[in-house]
Amino acid sequence: PILKGLLFFLIPIILTSLLQSLYVICDAVIIGNYAGKNALGSIEAVLFLTRLPFTFAIGVGGGISILVSKYFGAKNFEKLKAVSYIGLRVSFVMGAILAIVFSLSSSSLLSLLNVPDEIKQLSSIYVTIYFLALPITLLFNCSMGILRAVGDSKSPFYNLLVANIINVVLDILFVGYFDMSVRGAAIATAIGQVIGLFLSLQKIRMDKLSGFDGKQDKKVMIKEILNIGVPLGFQSSLYTIANIITSGFINVFGVVSITAWAISGKIDVLVWIVSDAIGLGVATFVAQNVGAENPKRIKKGVKISFILSTGIVM
Repeated sequence: PILKGLLFFLIPIILTSLLQSLYVICDAVIIGNYAGKNALGSIEAVLFLTRLPFTFAIGVGGGISILVSKYFGAKNFEKLKAVSYIGLRVSFVMGAILAIVFSLSSSSLLSLLNVPDEIKQLSSIYVTIYFLALPITLLFNCSMGILRAVGDSKSPFYNLLVANIINVVLDILFVGYFDMSVRGAAIATAIGQVIGLFLSLQKIRMDKLSGFDGKQDKKVMIKEILNIGVPLGFQSSLYTIANIITSGFINVFGVVSITAWAISGKIDVLVWIVSDAIGLGVATFVAQNVGAENPKRIKKGVKISFILSTGIVM
């Protein structure tokens, strides 16, 4: 049954998306309590800037997941392993490129965002560490996407749960006890994601979902990933870009306004989390059935997903 199958698949994805948002929320709560208003304002002023390369990469990762789902549905396990293998490497290279570009331009970006002078240095420290960790962040996201693409939405949830617990513990340790302020929060997030990535890669290895036997054409597969992923990446970035522009106007009003707007935005994010999770679930469902050449099931699944999405969000 499509509805039952989708619900069982979607619930862990929604919980995983909530956990991903908890990274930022936990940082905000702990920094606000231990490091004060300016430190909290410094990370909230650049919240959507830090999300921009990540949301773009989510789209590219979606392209990898769609191809993995398609080959899984077609039971073409050689291509599935090859596209996973290449996709992980594409994610790492893209993360490295984005890390260099955004790290080098961080000072100019903070000026464009009108970040107040009293918090600009703290914001600069936070975004620099965050951007340098992008290769790990994107690899972690891609590895979770590969697992979801073959119908395993539980493992990404458990791996992210472990990463979140480590993040919270290290946040309290670094920010609360070692007084490392935003530097400590950024380092704690990076360490949590390294451990989450390790767990995801171990699961991929155990399930034998990645490997390259030399029979596939790497250039063709990279082109296929980018043809699907890059348009998805730009689409994923549009909401973030709109919020970056808005935050540039909000930042002019000072630290209190920055913090208030960011905190209220945490509620807005909950709606988008549900919508994005359903989108991921439906993309996996459709791609698997494209591979299995089952168009009737695709139409029925899309119809059920529209009803499900509208019902949950309302």
